[in-house]
Amino acid sequence: MITPSDSKGTRQLPRTSLSFKLHSQELGAGVEVRLESFKDRWVATVCDGRRTETGLGSVARSALSAAVHALAPGSARALLADPELFGISCRVLAS
Repeated sequence: MITPSDSKGTRQLPRTSLSFKLHSQELGAGVEVRLESFKDRWVATVCDGRRTETGLGSVARSALSAAVHALAPGSARALLADPELFGISCRVLAS
């Protein structure tokens, strides 16, 4: 679906959009995540309350990994191992 935007071009709406939270022991509050697909690209936006980072990828996992590594390099492994991602992976595959 294409919709007009305030710019001169058109803006494409995401096919899939998911919001969720990931946790790790290193980060007490965890991080908020928004994962969206646009045609053949995924965009992940990760926020820890102070900073926001964005990752791009051809698959959801690579976009999420890029954003998490940019935001919390020391906690990235633990965040990407959060069991919450099992359910998210199922939702991504079903979309």
